[in-house]
Amino acid sequence: MSQQAKHRAGVAHGWQRIEDDAGKAQYLPVPQRRPPPLVGDVLPPMDSGARMPVQTVQTVTTSHEDRAKGFTLTTVPLAAVVGVVAALAAVGLAGVPWLSWSALLVLFGVFAAVWAGAYFWHVLASPDGATVLSILLSYRYVRHEQRARLDRLAQWESDDDGN
Repeated sequence: MSQQAKHRAGVAHGWQRIEDDAGKAQYLPVPQRRPPPLVGDVLPPMDSGARMPVQTVQTVTTSHEDRAKGFTLTTVPLAAVVGVVAALAAVGLAGVPWLSWSALLVLFGVFAAVWAGAYFWHVLASPDGATVLSILLSYRYVRHEQRARLDRLAQWESDDDGN
């Protein structure tokens, strides 16, 4: 392109329009100016005697006794409230007398059912329960794999007998 004429009218920011003598236009990006190089010395490394930032390290050290106390503190009030609500529902909806064996049976039966469900869930969610559940599921996996292998072996042997 000889004798290029640059026109900026109607061109997007960051682009330039360049026309040659024949009127053919090209759009090229505007060359960017580079910042001048930094002049000066490089700073020395940070003082090694400076304190490191604070790091929070969380460690969980509990025992079976701590977990049992926590389970009791959370489960007994829950089971008691559900048992009382069930007893009130039995008295109000089913016409069970207040001081009867039926009302006590509902109260303590529901209490025991809620407590047993919470205990089962707690055992499965505890570290020991997770290990036991993992072992049981591993045995289940092995049993299913063994069953599949025996079925495949039986099919293979029946195919051999037919030939």
